[in-house]
Amino acid sequence: MPIQQKIANSYSQTFKSGRTQPGVFLCSDDVHTTCEPYVVKFRSRVNGNNTGLFFEIMATQLANHFLIYTPKCAIIEICSDLVHSITNDQDLHDRMKNSVGLNFGSKLLTGGVSTWISFAGMTAEQIEQITKIYLFDALIENPDRRKDKPNLLIKEGKLYVIDHESAFAFYYAIGGKADYSFLRRHLFYDLLRNKYKDDKLDYIPFFEKLNLLSDELIEEMSDGIPEEWKRNPLSKVIDHLKRVRDNQDNFIKEINGEFYL
Repeated sequence: MPIQQKIANSYSQTFKSGRTQPGVFLCSDDVHTTCEPYVVKFRSRVNGNNTGLFFEIMATQLANHFLIYTPKCAIIEICSDLVHSITNDQDLHDRMKNSVGLNFGSKLLTGGVSTWISFAGMTAEQIEQITKIYLFDALIENPDRRKDKPNLLIKEGKLYVIDHESAFAFYYAIGGKADYSFLRRHLFYDLLRNKYKDDKLDYIPFFEKLNLLSDELIEEMSDGIPEEWKRNPLSKVIDHLKRVRDNQDNFIKEINGEFYL
């Protein structure tokens, strides 16, 4: 799962909603190739700075492994020359100036993209998708996909997960102990509880992929991530993933403890 690195060649627009207010840039592998639009999270505005950027990439790599839709990611370099070209927006100029160097970017989804609105008319495939997303967020301890903040896009009926800088919450927890109470506030909690109220949550497809998450694959996912991003959190994230993989009964028990109240 190689991680591409691209250069931001020109600025397009800013998303004003949300705390980080990411910008859309036209990016390329080098100045001679075709540019593509990427949503770039400025390092200076991301929760945890370099650590948050690491969480973004690791979550994207894991989503790809679990066959969960997510925009293609890349490491985006913002150069000083581009910063100097921004003369009519001081706030943008300052955000870029404070983020010169490497940042996290995800390819901009275009053409019939909408944000999550409701659960009306869910297809069987979408039910399968949301079950995987719920378990995925439990695995990476992501408390940031809620009704008031879905962090979910829809294109052609497919659900795309975005924004994972606050994932791996155990990293900041005192003692590093997992706490799954956040699942009660999850975007899909009520929907899945209603669907599975007379049955067990379907873990099998998710665990089939979890069993394939080998030590080598976990290490490979971090290859290509800048050393300064992964230096502090990498070992804790790797240990967590291995612990869940190797102790699935405990993982199920923790999730069920929140799900079947």
